[in-house]
Amino acid sequence: EGYRWLKTLFYMGLGGILADDMGLGKTLQAIALILSEHEEKSNMKSLIIVPTSLIDNWISELNRFAPELKCVAVAGDTSARNKIFEQWDEYSVFITSYGLVLNDITEYEKKTFDILVLDEAQKIKNRQSKTVMTIKNIKAGNKLALTGTPIENNLAELWSIFNWLMPSLLKEFESFKAKYMDTSANMDELRERIKP
Repeated sequence: EGYRWLKTLFYMGLGGILADDMGLGKTLQAIALILSEHEEKSNMKSLIIVPTSLIDNWISELNRFAPELKCVAVAGDTSARNKIFEQWDEYSVFITSYGLVLNDITEYEKKTFDILVLDEAQKIKNRQSKTVMTIKNIKAGNKLALTGTPIENNLAELWSIFNWLMPSLLKEFESFKAKYMDTSANMDELRERIKP
């Protein structure tokens, strides 16, 4: 059901937040989606940004469930990462960390990805952080956020994730704050807007 929902979002040109709880298969659903999209269109490029501790897990899961995809961890020292950038055409799926994206943004800004996935997407909850500003500079046709906690402390975090996914959905932050954060009167409307 989750896979079909994600396929529908991508078909309609929309991004989405897969907010299943931990252990319910967000990674596997994302891999199934990526594999399906790559089977439909050749020469696709996907970028998956994850916390450093999850890079090896993603590589392992991709190799297990989608061995036909040529994936690579864009990790290690600068020379190792630069070698991968030089061999760009050899890979279809790139996995890197939030920290390394900041270091390598000049390389990523030159590319356009078909799919951009943020795992543990609460990492972009602070709308004014350097991480958020950097990731917004990466061009992608389809975007997917994976997080079991789209809201940890306040609604501003949810706004930040949606602003990366679909900037027009929740408008500018000041109007969002006035309408939803400064009063609880409009919570039903907000739920309805983000419900899908």
